Formats: sequence, structure tokens, C-alpha cells
Amino acid sequence: MRNQTDFWNRVSEKYAAKPIKDGAAYERKLSLTQDQLASWMGVLELGCGTGTTAIHHASFVKVIHAVDISPKMIDIARHRASEAGVINITFECKPVETLDLQERSQDVVMAHSILHLVADPAQLIEQVYRWLRPGGLFISNTTCIGEVSLWLRALIILGQAARQVPLLAVFDRDQLHNLMAQSGFQIEDEMRLKFGTFLIVRKPGLLNEKVA
Repeated sequence: MRNQTDFWNRVSEKYAAKPIKDGAAYERKLSLTQDQLASWMGVLELGCGTGTTAIHHASFVKVIHAVDISPKMIDIARHRASEAGVINITFECKPVETLDLQERSQDVVMAHSILHLVADPAQLIEQVYRWLRPGGLFISNTTCIGEVSLWLRALIILGQAARQVPLLAVFDRDQLHNLMAQSGFQIEDEMRLKFGTFLIVRKPGLLNEKVA
């Protein structure tokens, strides 16, 4: 865990300055997410990084609790939110695996570019399921390392040895779908990416403001 924190602290400024590779795809993912949001909702974001996505969604919901393992990422996120005048996001520096939240306490959980970075993706997905209220949404953007070429995987291994790439969990889209289904989630929408997928899945049930 310490190595993961050190890695993201080290790359935080470079990460923050890096432009989004596919702006159109990012805007599409924002739009698909915002179509699911409501002003009464509370959102939990796991692996919030520098806060960009949380800030984009803040005006569509009541509150966002955004969590990341890197103190430097959180510092940048807080600064960006302050500059944008966003006051309904709380940022917390903590490993997502150690979060202690009540079951059925969340309306929406977002996890962008995080499921392939944790030691046990299945366990985290199951935990998210428990945190969500019936009818709650889990929205994720995940790189599926199992679908990249062997030579690229070799480069990843070399990058990890040189501490230029974090540790990555290896699975493909079908395996990710299975992990969601095994936890009880139902897939509502999907946007396939070159080496991954953007998923919107729902915990069975009916979610509305009265039960929130």
C-alpha cells in the first residue's frame, strides 16, 4: 500500500497537467453519468485523483464524498474545487479498501480507473454493493489489462519494475461483467473503450428521494 501511495504522490503534478486523451469520450461518459444523477443524491467517488470528475458532477447532486490514496492528489483536488467555487465535495485521503461505511448508505458510487489498481477487485465490488441502497448505481471506468497485447503487458511489467507503472490487476471485460453479476449488480449501460469499459450497473431495487 505504501508503494502505491508513493507512486501516485510522485506522479501527481504530471498527472494533473496531463490533458485528457479523448475529450469526446470523456464528455460522453460525463453525460451518461449526469443522466442518472438527481439533486437529492449523495455520491461516493473512489480514487478521485485530482478531483476533475467530481467537480464536473457536483452541481448535479447534493453532496460528493471523494476519496483517494494520495495526499498530493487530494491537495490538488481541494485546490481545484476551491478555484471552481464548488463547496459540496468533501475530500478524504484514505485507501478505498479501509473505508468503513454503513451498509445501504450510498445512492451512487463512482470508481474511475481504480478497479484495476486494487489488490482484490472482486472484494471491492462486493463492498460497493453492500454500501449502496437498493436501486443504487455503481458507475465505473476500468482498464481491462487482460485485453492488451502480450508485448504491452511486458512493457507494463518492466514499468512496474522501474516504478513508473503501478501494480495492476489483470482481467478482461467478460471477467469484469462476471464480477459485477456475481455481486448482484445488473448492467444498465456500457460504453466500450479501446482497452476497457465504462459501466453503469444497478443494485436491484427502487431508489428515490423518499427512501434516501
